[in-house]
Amino acid sequence: MFLLILFLALAAAMAVIVRRRRLAAWLGSASLVALVVAGCGLLPQWMAIELQGNPPTTVGTWGQKNVIVLLGAGSSPKPFGGVEATMQAMPRIVRAVSLWQDCRRQQRTCLLEISGGDAAGAGRPEADIYRDIVVGLGVPDESLLLERQSLNTFANAQLSVAVLEQARPDTIVLVTSAMHLPRATLYFDHFGIPVVPVRADYTSADFSVIPTSGNLLLTDVLLHEYVGVLRYRLYEAMGWNSKPVKYDVHSMAH
Repeated sequence: MFLLILFLALAAAMAVIVRRRRLAAWLGSASLVALVVAGCGLLPQWMAIELQGNPPTTVGTWGQKNVIVLLGAGSSPKPFGGVEATMQAMPRIVRAVSLWQDCRRQQRTCLLEISGGDAAGAGRPEADIYRDIVVGLGVPDESLLLERQSLNTFANAQLSVAVLEQARPDTIVLVTSAMHLPRATLYFDHFGIPVVPVRADYTSADFSVIPTSGNLLLTDVLLHEYVGVLRYRLYEAMGWNSKPVKYDVHSMAH
């Protein structure tokens, strides 16, 4: 959204230079409207409500054998060495551990799959970075499944097929941010993986009289999710999505 506003503003300036005053006025007005609608919170709030819906934060009924799939939200190198999970990843990690604890309290078998490679090029896969955190929060290594190769959400789903077929759960819980759930669920469904979606966090805009950079950033993040869903559906309609080897639902334990 910021780039669109900047483009409109620059185009308006160029129109002034070449003395196209009517065009300059139109482009300048469009730039100002986009800045106000997005920066003051109206557009991102509407987009957030429409995209996220109201997914649950808990699992109503656990199966006998369950796998909680935790999707990564990036990692970043520290200035003085080492790599850590991003701020956006922490709500997902905490929610996944909380669900694992709830599952265990009900005396059910529960495994936690952490899915994520080194998409940021930080030197360690997200799965290993997050593993250190969840172990510190009380999840033992024997309850963990690590998928270390995926670099995006589509690959999260694709590479989870083999992991889940080895685990043979009867219930698969997908944990990620509410804004990410529609796209993630769509991709897992593409590979025939039936999931129970659970949100780790919910995003809202901050209404402001003066446009803020936070609302502009949120608009861009939400647009990324909308475009991801639209691109998938377009590719599917055109037959451009690869035909996957789908998850074998009948291999699940009962």
